Amino acid sequence: MNDCIIRGDLANVRVGRHCVVKSRSVIRPPFKKFSKGVAFFPLHIGDHVFIEEDCVVNAAQIGSYVHVGKNCVIGRRCVLKDCCKILDNTVLPPETVVP
Repeated sequence: MNDCIIRGDLANVRVGRHCVVKSRSVIRPPFKKFSKGVAFFPLHIGDHVFIEEDCVVNAAQIGSYVHVGKNCVIGRRCVLKDCCKILDNTVLPPETVVP
């Protein structure tokens, strides 16, 4: 879609088959701050994932068959397991696990 950003220059971002990222969404690999700087970690997105408009995703892992609603913020190092739905306007704090 238009105006999507996937920051594969920071760390590996693997996107599965049949995924859709809608307009104005940003996907960044998760990071952790250390005393000597910042380290980025890989992000894995499973198959059949749908990310709606205006989302910011910093997750560590997104399973298969996941739907992320409009205007969501997925915090650093979150894990979204298979077959879950994140409703519109949801903000997940860092390191949240959604079963």
